Amino acid sequence: MIMNVYEGLGNAREAGYKVRQVINSHLSIKTLAPLVVLVLIFNGILIPVQVNILKPFEPETTLAQQVTEDLTEASKNDKSYPTVEITSHKNNDKVSGKIKLIAKAHDNIGLAHVGFYDNSLDNKIGDSREVIFDTKRYYGTRIIYAMAKDYAGNTSISSVTLHVENDKSIFLGKAGK
Repeated sequence: MIMNVYEGLGNAREAGYKVRQVINSHLSIKTLAPLVVLVLIFNGILIPVQVNILKPFEPETTLAQQVTEDLTEASKNDKSYPTVEITSHKNNDKVSGKIKLIAKAHDNIGLAHVGFYDNSLDNKIGDSREVIFDTKRYYGTRIIYAMAKDYAGNTSISSVTLHVENDKSIFLGKAGK
């Protein structure tokens, strides 16, 4: 008699495994999602959320907002200026065509902006620590500025003088003659 009970349990367990395999092989996200929602509703979890008794958690600020607020607060008393240096070229380097400009910049709290400018701070080349500058439409001396600005508004500028040596005849109107 006891052996029959154990055999019956073994058969039931084996039948349970087979049923589970059949269910797992036929269920997908599309069929499982509605079942999960129904289980949540019947267990009383989803209903309080639906009738606004229990509101879902929403943080007051995002991580990005918190970091920005922390930097702004820390920078209020920041009297330290950032440092910036053009590391890709030295004064009086001769260049032509497309060149890569690289700046090294640092600040004790954080940098809000690093950018490159051509001949004045009105002629932006790009906003980055590395930019490509196409010199093909220039000939002669160009002053390249790198500017770094921290969150407190403190600004530092570095510059190099470059000698652009493109084909001079293009600029004198004698191209192709």
